[in-house]
Order: sequence, then C-alpha cells, then structure tokens
Amino acid sequence: MNYFKVFVIAILMVSLIINARLLVRVSDLDNRIDSMSYSQMEIRNRVENQTSSMQYVLEEFKNEQSWISGIQMEVDPFNIANGKTTLNFNWQIKELFNDSEVVFHYKYGKDQQFRSVPANEAGNGIFKANVSLDIALEPEWYTGFSIPVGNDYSEVEERAYEDNYSEKMNKHEFSYYVTVSNDNLLRSSEIHFSNFAHLGTDYYGILDLFVDIHDKGYHISVMRPDYYTENGVYLDEVYVKKFKNGVLIDEEKLVSNSNEARTQPYEFPLVFQNQTKNEPFEFSSLVIRVVYNNGQTFEKEVPFN
Repeated sequence: MNYFKVFVIAILMVSLIINARLLVRVSDLDNRIDSMSYSQMEIRNRVENQTSSMQYVLEEFKNEQSWISGIQMEVDPFNIANGKTTLNFNWQIKELFNDSEVVFHYKYGKDQQFRSVPANEAGNGIFKANVSLDIALEPEWYTGFSIPVGNDYSEVEERAYEDNYSEKMNKHEFSYYVTVSNDNLLRSSEIHFSNFAHLGTDYYGILDLFVDIHDKGYHISVMRPDYYTENGVYLDEVYVKKFKNGVLIDEEKLVSNSNEARTQPYEFPLVFQNQTKNEPFEFSSLVIRVVYNNGQTFEKEVPFN
C-alpha cells in the first residue's frame, strides 16, 4: 500500500513538472507571438512612413522640375458679410521668355466657360491675380420629420449633404488654371478646384429642423446648436408658413428659449418651437422662414406629398 502511495505521488509530481514546463513553454510562445506582432506593426509603420516620405520626395521633385510652382490662394474676408470677397492668387513661373503672356483663367458656379484675367508680374517670375466674387452666404439645413404610417410612425431624415449636396457644391465650386504663351509655345497648368460652400455655414451656422406629426397634432422645432459666433450673427426669429394645395393657410411665429441659451449656451442650444397643436396636420407643405439679427432671411420648404 505504501508503494502504491509513493507511486501515485511520483506520478503527480511528474505530472506537475510536465504541466509547469508546458505553462512555461506556452507563456514563452505567447511572448514570442506578441513580439512578432509588435515587430510586424513596427515594420508596417516603417513601410508606411517610408512610403509617405517617398511620396513627399516625389512631389517635391515634381514641383522642382515643373515650369510653374503651386498656385497659392487667399480669401479676403473684408467684405464677406455683404456676400462679396476677393480671391488673391500668386505663383512663380520658372521658365519665362521675355515676350511671354501670363493669364489666369477661372470658372465659378454655373459659368459654362472659363473667364480670363491678365496676371501682374511682381518680379523674379512671381505673378499675381485678383478675382472678385459674389458669394451667396446661407445656413446649412438638416431636416427631419416623423409621420404616422398605419398604426406605426415612420421617421424620415433628409440631410442637406445627401439630397442637395451636388447642387450646393456645384453652385460654389471654383476652378482655375494658368497659361503662359508666346509666338511658339503655349503651356497650361493643371486645373485646380476649390469650393466656398463652407463660407455660408461658417457665417450663418447649421439649422436643425424637425417636424413631429402624430394622431393628436404636430410639433415643429428649429434648433441652432451654436448660439454664439465670432461674427456676432445669430438666429433672431423663426416663422412657419403652412400651405394646403399651394394656398397659404396660416403663418405662425415660433417661440424661442433665448434666455436659457444666452445665459447657459453650453447646456441649452437655441431652439425655436411652436406650441403643440391639438389639431390634425392637414398641410401639403411647410415653409420655414428664419430671420437673423443682421436682417438676413432664408427659407426652407418641407413638402409632405
């Protein structure tokens, strides 16, 4: 019996030693796997950094070998409150003949053809051109509404960047390039693109419009998340025009929480809303008219048929 106990104890000790060695090997294997993963990440980061460096070097080499430098643009904000601005461009021609003519070409918005502006030389092959533009500044609308469908409600969101993105971007797109010509040669730079749709959003902000239609009535709200702006322009009044089959039925002024928004702007965004109507929603469309403190007004139509 004593031999049997000794034998069992010996087996347990051997098993314990084997398990301990296995645990050490597993731990060592985990460490090796972690080390390999780290090495792979390090190699990938090095490759990405080298690729970025090579792309930068190639771009620099391309610019050095090009006959024209990059075209720099500055937007003059001086008169932008009136929807006007001046774009100032400058670039350098590295290969220029004495009789060369340098011209700046641009197209804005709905222009079908490029317009041309003579460039002025500032010395050392550096040229400048100025372009005056009328820019339609306007807020960016995000609209949504919930409507009853049978016994349920269907919530529909209409995002400006989805439904009207192409139209809005095309309206504010600015394209430009430079040509250098003489009797024997005509050179043209690449066409560059910029877009000024963001200027209106920067100036008048984003407006969130939501219409909630239910079986007992409807609720309308317009919210501007950022109440304070650096230019001092803020949302002052909001009106709702209610139409039925193209006929104006009513116009309602929405009530704001301007006191809370002014005193605690981080807790209370500026919201304009109507009193919940205990009457059926029988309108074919709504037109939201917003008025800013500088007197500018904008409208947004929300159709329901």
